[in-house]
Amino acid sequence: MQVSFGMLGDGMTDCLRLPGLAVEELVPRRTTAKFDLSLDILHTEDGLTGEVEYNVGLFDRPTIRRTIGHLLRLLEAVAADPDQRMSELPLLSAEEWQRTVVDWNHTDVEVPGPKLMHRLFEEQARRTPEATALVHGDERISYAELECRANQLAHLLRERGIGPETSVGVCMPRSVHTVVTLLGILKVGGVYAPMDPEYPADRLTFMLEDSRVKLLVTDSWTLSVLPDCGVERLLLDQERDRIASLPTTAPESGAVPGNLACMFYTSGSSGRPKCGMLTHANYVNYYRFWERTYLRGTPMKVHMQMTSFAFDIFIADTTRALFSGATLVIVPREVVMSPADLYALMVAEKVNSAEFITPILAALVDYVEETGQTLKFMDLLCAGSDIWYARDFLRTKRLCKPSTRVIAAYGTSETSNDNSTFEHTEGFGELEGIVPIGRPVANTRLYVLDEQMRPVPVGVPGSCTSAASHWVAATTAGPV
Repeated sequence: MQVSFGMLGDGMTDCLRLPGLAVEELVPRRTTAKFDLSLDILHTEDGLTGEVEYNVGLFDRPTIRRTIGHLLRLLEAVAADPDQRMSELPLLSAEEWQRTVVDWNHTDVEVPGPKLMHRLFEEQARRTPEATALVHGDERISYAELECRANQLAHLLRERGIGPETSVGVCMPRSVHTVVTLLGILKVGGVYAPMDPEYPADRLTFMLEDSRVKLLVTDSWTLSVLPDCGVERLLLDQERDRIASLPTTAPESGAVPGNLACMFYTSGSSGRPKCGMLTHANYVNYYRFWERTYLRGTPMKVHMQMTSFAFDIFIADTTRALFSGATLVIVPREVVMSPADLYALMVAEKVNSAEFITPILAALVDYVEETGQTLKFMDLLCAGSDIWYARDFLRTKRLCKPSTRVIAAYGTSETSNDNSTFEHTEGFGELEGIVPIGRPVANTRLYVLDEQMRPVPVGVPGSCTSAASHWVAATTAGPV
């Protein structure tokens, strides 16, 4: 982009004077800009006046008017206190501050009870005991059976000393047992600390040590490939008979909403993996937002679960499905990686809801387009990613029926999945570039800040920062 700035002194723009001639200035009508953006300031005895010329293909009038306002505020601040650092000069007007910091973050809502994750599942199990809760291959179990199995495992965990704020490692192939273990841990107030057995040995060793797990829930096969870290183990296959003999009623958990519920480790792409620690209140707020915003008008019937159980999307999939009475279909990794097999499973299981990562969704959309099929059986389709290109978003919408809710979700593991969501309901041709991250979810605030952690004006790049009243946990990069 080409930018020009000019400063003209008094007398430099006076009309030309010639002896014996009358001179009249003709100002031609300009239809093109010499530069993409130019600012000319004239210094006269009456003060400063200015003119802005801009390329209408790059800027609109409201943007230019905002920019002029920001420049005026900078100049006023400099005149008021010339000793200020440039980085401390204000840009936002009081009206802009109110709009971007306060009004756009007006997301406070009351979160109804219960405010414990396992209590939400227990309520649903009482409402629909015979409905199918989980599907994995040929295995299908009802809500009543899932509740009983989770309660039995919870009693064994309690015998092993697991209670509130006690972290429990979970390392096993993703299956029905994974969901049973998650619920069992929550029912005694423990903290779910997932560890994918496909991780490298050094990463698993770090996670086992850093998370300070009191117990590792796994099976004999997985144990054979795990590093030896001296952590007490509970082998589900060897304890099968013992678990089956325990009560099917729920134990007293002792947990409160502010207790930790889950621990997730980041990829470590920027160095040492960091651990995001989330509370029951985090996830209940997250689920209630989805229930209120999307699930009431679009019931989730059969929802697919496709990611590793060590990813935060696993919790999102599990809670949205099992807290609302839907069937959760656990999709094997080899099926996820094959668009043809994935589509066939969606049709066979009558899937009407799913959250994808964008590369998997793009591959599925390619397959559906190439084979002349559709996604019109989908009622709710979500993609969770930092970047979802508008062309792929619109391709997905075109394959769905008009009533399908296609949602872009943005968030971090440290904030219970989603900070914001975006649902494009206008014409297909109005979205370009990258899909916006949308508006903040319930009881969450988003700010775009500069390097001094101050809000920036609309249209100015900055760092996206989130905050919420229900976040009481932390992120660590080492022992705490």
